[in-house]
Amino acid sequence: MNIWTLSFSDSNSDNIGDLIGIIQKLDYLRRLGVGAIFLRPIMRVEKSGLGVIEYNKLASKIGNFEQFNELIIKARKKGIRVLIDFPLVLTSISNPWFDKSALASAHPEDAHFADFFIWRRGIPNSEFISEYCGSTLKYFHVKERPDLPVLHWTNKNVSDIIKAALSFWINKGVDGFHFSSIEYLYRSEDGKDPNWEKIAKILRSLRIFIDDEKGGGGNAREKM
Repeated sequence: MNIWTLSFSDSNSDNIGDLIGIIQKLDYLRRLGVGAIFLRPIMRVEKSGLGVIEYNKLASKIGNFEQFNELIIKARKKGIRVLIDFPLVLTSISNPWFDKSALASAHPEDAHFADFFIWRRGIPNSEFISEYCGSTLKYFHVKERPDLPVLHWTNKNVSDIIKAALSFWINKGVDGFHFSSIEYLYRSEDGKDPNWEKIAKILRSLRIFIDDEKGGGGNAREKM
């Protein structure tokens, strides 16, 4: 069952759904025959719920990790698996990685972030490409959403840090992930078209990684 965390069930009358509210509805969900819940957003994201600001932090106002752990434990006791949305490549311009990446050449301490995003010069703007802060530096983003820059997945620094985030959530007890917007994992040079062959290869490697992290039992299931 798909649960939009910010509106599903509000436990404290602040007009925002929260983890305690979901916990309070577990018996109801079980009576409906629900065997798995898919939570989104769960991480700290921008307002639309798509672009990640911090991968290892909970979305604002939904609760804390003690409550998240309680949800995992109680859901499991009722035979309900917990899956979370995990945007592999969609971040926000509010993500600290974005500015660090754009300005890395002027800040040696941030050199690690230089290729976290796909940067180009000398190319025109498009529905997939915009300029950074009025400069000649351009970056790739979601179609018609310059507020959602796309991570440069083929950069090992990026894939390593995202895998570390996957490990973080596996250790928090989640049963699986929904990888959203996978069409942006690998694009054509102009950013317009996905390369599905390359994307499939990336997803296969992630499946192996997740199964290994789960102890080889294959318990984590990526929903694509």
